[in-house]
Amino acid sequence: FVAKFLDGIEDFSTYVEVDPNAHVSITQTKVSFTGMTEAESTYVYRDKGISHFGGDFEHYLTAEISDTTPSPAGALVWMLANDIGDRQAIRAQNSPYLEILHYYNTSEGYHWLINEGFNGNVYYDEYSSHTSLNPVYLTVGRDESIGNHGMLYLHLYSDAARTALVDTLT
Repeated sequence: FVAKFLDGIEDFSTYVEVDPNAHVSITQTKVSFTGMTEAESTYVYRDKGISHFGGDFEHYLTAEISDTTPSPAGALVWMLANDIGDRQAIRAQNSPYLEILHYYNTSEGYHWLINEGFNGNVYYDEYSSHTSLNPVYLTVGRDESIGNHGMLYLHLYSDAARTALVDTLT
């Protein structure tokens, strides 16, 4: 996937790669992965420091999922967390996190999910379709002015100009 942040293209070459089985490829503007299994502890991260995401933010990502076999298959596309580690480790610690997932199941179709984990609880919203959004253009952000703790949202678009909104998840 490719991420574009408010201040320009994110430089992924500055990220740390944890990839014991060599399934991840990183360039300055792109992170690609192939052949990973759910049992692997493989991830790419950058510690942005305390309170970096403490207010409003908006990230722009382009995701292209080219293989969903075997079914069911899923991919963690984006995550913010207070701790460093793979998805299972962060969730097991009951640490707060925000994540975007893509999931495919032959009988259910294609799913995009936005999850928020807090104190062992998971809150989510989901988009489902039997037609793949590929590539999909994502805008994920938080608006602190809504509610007591702000609102996390995910806009799914079918075009790079982000004018054809498919769904909004909150």
